[in-house]
Amino acid sequence: MNLLVVFFSLSLAALACDIKVTLKFNQKIKSGFARFKFFNETYGPVYEYREGANNLPQHFRIKGLFCNMKPTILETYEVDPRSGDAKPNKTTQAFIEGFGVMDYQIGDMHTPYVASKIGVFCGFGDCGVSHG
Repeated sequence: MNLLVVFFSLSLAALACDIKVTLKFNQKIKSGFARFKFFNETYGPVYEYREGANNLPQHFRIKGLFCNMKPTILETYEVDPRSGDAKPNKTTQAFIEGFGVMDYQIGDMHTPYVASKIGVFCGFGDCGVSHG
């Protein structure tokens, strides 16, 4: 009986996610905007960052079932994406799943990347190994 409960719990954990995400900004960043597109086809808020400003880290959670069925995408823009005709300047994406923490960073040339992750399974895409 206990083995069945453990097996069921592990199976459910492989199909769900609860990831605490921090979005950080490089000190020498140029002004721009960033926005996440999540696995369930919804968008997060638009974050504006400014050159020479103290851009504070942004914190949020990614929660749901089957989070790895579609990629989580972070896009950066030179103009506000809410204007309707803005195209992403740079993007990063990964299929993620798990219960943990993840840090994204936006580099000085609007380059987004995964800076670190703990307790998060990642397959296909930017999994934090390298960045440019």
